[in-house]
Amino acid sequence: MKCHTALLKIIIVCVSILSLSTGAYAVENSLKIEPAALSAMLNQKNLTVIDVRIVSDWRNSDRKIAGAVRKDPHNVSSWAANSPKQNTYVIYCA
Repeated sequence: MKCHTALLKIIIVCVSILSLSTGAYAVENSLKIEPAALSAMLNQKNLTVIDVRIVSDWRNSDRKIAGAVRKDPHNVSSWAANSPKQNTYVIYCA
């Protein structure tokens, strides 16, 4: 659990919750989330954690949130359009 907390503290700078209700991401409506709050949410079935680091950074990192999926940050419109609109999305880049 300490590893998760430390990792969450590192990534909190980049974390945003995005609502995809319009089919497009809305950064202006994003919120920051505290590490403890995200940790408590990780078991929710309607939560998707998305890692948007570039491929080389992602591959070379030993710090990843369990269950997170990696998506291309340059292709948001494509994967956002196919994401369930009722889900909660946490996007991180560290």
